[in-house]
Amino acid sequence: MSSTALGLVALLALLVVVLTFVALGFFIRLVLRRDREENRRTALASQCFTGAPEVVVNPAQWQLPVDDVRRLAVQCGYMEAGQPQPGVIIFRSGAPAEGHGTAPAPRPPVSAGKADKLLAPLAGRDFVWVEAAEIGGSERDIAALAMQRGANVLRAYGDRTNPMLLIGKRPVRHIRDAVSPGERKPLPSMTQLWLSRGLMAGSLIPMLAGAKLAEKPGSPALGWTLVGIAAAMFIAAVIFMTSFVTRSATSRMMRLIHEFDGRSKVTISGPHYRFDRLTYLDLAAELGYAHLHTRSSWMTNSRWSNAWITFIRQPVNPAPMEGHRS
Repeated sequence: MSSTALGLVALLALLVVVLTFVALGFFIRLVLRRDREENRRTALASQCFTGAPEVVVNPAQWQLPVDDVRRLAVQCGYMEAGQPQPGVIIFRSGAPAEGHGTAPAPRPPVSAGKADKLLAPLAGRDFVWVEAAEIGGSERDIAALAMQRGANVLRAYGDRTNPMLLIGKRPVRHIRDAVSPGERKPLPSMTQLWLSRGLMAGSLIPMLAGAKLAEKPGSPALGWTLVGIAAAMFIAAVIFMTSFVTRSATSRMMRLIHEFDGRSKVTISGPHYRFDRLTYLDLAAELGYAHLHTRSSWMTNSRWSNAWITFIRQPVNPAPMEGHRS
């Protein structure tokens, strides 16, 4: 190869390296910007829309679009009540004032079949968690269905347009009272996440070693044994990563409550539980934890669950509540 050709190859290689670093820098900047935006949204929800009758918000102070603030307010059960001055919005808990705000879209009508299926566990246990949209109808409709089974709606967490509802046959003073006393504490979601990733990455070592040994005439058995071990590790990793997919909302919520076990700092994996972020904030607040920061997944979509959320324990636990943002 001539010196000119070698020079062109070297130039192309350098160009590829430079473009790769530029693309990587752009990607990192995009992820960090998304993280900052998600942190501001979560902080706004956890610091402002916490159940007070009236909230005054300056969107510019939070560096969020006005439409984002309005949408978040509706999800937290607040409606716009007016703008006393440019750049400042007043929100009130409950129904919108005349001429201001927009009420959330009505839910579909009650599905009797789904209601029977989702509330059936009450025949053998005291508590069940359901997503309002799965049953349909208003919270009043769902409360009426619960009363037919000798139960009541005890908590409403998360997005007020589609809350997670705790339905129980006896009252609970504290949300931990809804956890079965004999239930075994599961592994934290972040432990399961890193364990599955470790197993998946670790399976590459015996896989490569086994494939290499299988090619040699003297040790094919050992090679295939290593390949089998690698396959078992990979399957175990997949099970760890997907075992939560088929769990019911009740099982996932019970596991989530166990996460807040008194540690000074708790990080949860949103995709592991598949609740909206407001549900995490409401539950954490009742258990004496406050939002610290949020890290979005690099594949984040419009769902709020795709994130790692970190909470810190408050010095003094709040008084037990009968519901949050209800």
